[in-house]
Amino acid sequence: MTSTSESRAVSPCDCGDTGFRTVPRDDAICRIEALLKANRDTTLMVGVVLVEINQYQRIRASYGYRFAATLSKLVVERLNKELPAKVTVLPLGLSEFVVLLPDLKIRQQLGLAINKIQRIVFELFSVMDSSFRVNVTIGASYSVDKSVDAPELMRLADSSLLHAHDSRLPQCIHDEISDEQDEFPFLELQLDLERALEQNEITSVFQPKVEMRTGRVVGVESLVRWTSPIFGVVRPDLIIATAERSGLINNLTFQTLNNAILQYQRWGKDAVPIAVNLSTEVINDPALMRFISRRNIWGMPVEALTLEITETAFMENPDKAMEVFTEINAMGIKLSMDDFGTGYSSFEYLKNIPIQEIKIDRAFVDNMRHERKDRLIVETVAELAKGFGLRVIAEGIEDVETYHLAMDAGCDVVQGYFISRPQPPDELVEWLHRNEWYRP
Repeated sequence: MTSTSESRAVSPCDCGDTGFRTVPRDDAICRIEALLKANRDTTLMVGVVLVEINQYQRIRASYGYRFAATLSKLVVERLNKELPAKVTVLPLGLSEFVVLLPDLKIRQQLGLAINKIQRIVFELFSVMDSSFRVNVTIGASYSVDKSVDAPELMRLADSSLLHAHDSRLPQCIHDEISDEQDEFPFLELQLDLERALEQNEITSVFQPKVEMRTGRVVGVESLVRWTSPIFGVVRPDLIIATAERSGLINNLTFQTLNNAILQYQRWGKDAVPIAVNLSTEVINDPALMRFISRRNIWGMPVEALTLEITETAFMENPDKAMEVFTEINAMGIKLSMDDFGTGYSSFEYLKNIPIQEIKIDRAFVDNMRHERKDRLIVETVAELAKGFGLRVIAEGIEDVETYHLAMDAGCDVVQGYFISRPQPPDELVEWLHRNEWYRP
C-alpha cells in the first residue's frame, strides 16, 4: 500500500505513454479555497474526499509501472465520467486522488457521494488485456464550520484517511473521529485486550429481536463487552477498533462466537436463536469453518445460529467470501447482511450472496419520522428484499412511531432500545419471563 507521504511527494509529471498527469497538492488546495469562497455567504458546504488505491505498490511490483499508471488513469477517467459535472477529480499521485464536492446541503450527501465513489471504482477495469478490480480507502472532510480554510480541510481529510487505514475501515469522515479516540493510549489498551482475550475476560450481552406484527421474540444479537482492570468499562466501538488495528479481531470474533454457543446451552429451555457478527478478516481464516462445525458439541442446532456479515466483508475478497458463505449456508446456518445500505449498496449482491435476511441500517431508520426520502429508501429496500424471499430487520428503533413506520414500510423484525437495551444473559431471561415488551 502506498503511504500518504509517498503520494504527496509526487510532482506534476506525465507517466510515460499513459498520458496520466498528477496535480500538485497546492493546486488542489487552491481549488478548495475557490469553492469555499464561492459558498462563503451561503449555508452550502464543500466536501474533500481523498481516495487511495489499496496495495498500489504491490500492483506496480506485480504488473509493472505502465500497468499501474494506466490503471490510475482509468480510475480518474471513470470517476470524471460517472460523477456529476460540478464535481472535480484531481490525481495527487499515482495512487491517491482528491474528489472535490461543491454545494453540499447536508452531511449525508457526503456519505452518499463516498458510497458512489466506492461503487464506481469497484467495477472491473480492463487494463492491457487484463480484467482488474480496485479496492480503495477513503478519508473525507467537509466545511461544516465557515471558519475552516482549505489547508485545514485537506489536513482533516488526510487525518481521516490515516484513521481509516489504522482502523482497517474502507472509509472515514473526520467527524467520526472523537478527541477521546485520538488521545486514548492505544498501545496500552492493545496489550490489555490481548491479555483479556487470553484469560477469557470478554463477555457478551444480548439485544432482543422481535417480530413486529406478532411481538414474538425471534432471536437476540450478541454484542461484545469488556471491563478492563486498567481502563474500566471500554466502549464497544473502541474494543472493535483496537482489535482491528492490532490484528486481534479474529481472536475476538472466535471468543464472541464461543460465548454465544456456550450461552445457548446454559439457557436450556429459555434458549433463543443468537446472531453473531463476523469480522471481515475472519472470513479468510481457515479456522472459521472448523470452529463453526464444532458448534453442535455444545448442543446448538444450526437453526439457532445466525452469522451477520457486512457488504465490505464480501467486497474485500468476493471469490473467497462466496466460497465461505456458500459453505456456511449449506450447513444450514443463516446469514444476515448487516448495516445494509451503508457500504457499496449494490442490490445486485442480493441475488449472489446466499443470505436469508438483511438489516436496514439505523441511519435510514432513525430519520423516517422526519425525512420522506428515508421512508422511501426503507420501503424500497424492504420490497426488493421480499422479492428475493429475504426477511427484513429494522435496527435502531427508538420509539413507537418509528416502530409503526418500519412495520408499514414492510419490515418484518425490529431491534432497538424501544424494545430493549442489550442485556446480560440472566437479565434477558428475566425480561423474557416478564413478557412486557411492546406489541402493536
